[in-house]
Amino acid sequence: PNPASLKVSSQVVQEGKPIPMSAVYGGAGGQNVSPDLSWDAPPVGTKSLAITCHDHDAPTTVCL
Repeated sequence: PNPASLKVSSQVVQEGKPIPMSAVYGGAGGQNVSPDLSWDAPPVGTKSLAITCHDHDAPTTVCL
């Protein structure tokens, strides 16, 4: 399947914009509130989804 065929969006996290302090880790001065995520229909045959993120500013940190 083409990975581009699944669109993931959020009302809180916007492409090209800083992550709002509400979604920033509390130890970094944020409120540590998980942002909303939504996605459209996955490709036919999809049985499960896994979402990961990578923080380029903290490469040893992984969030799931």
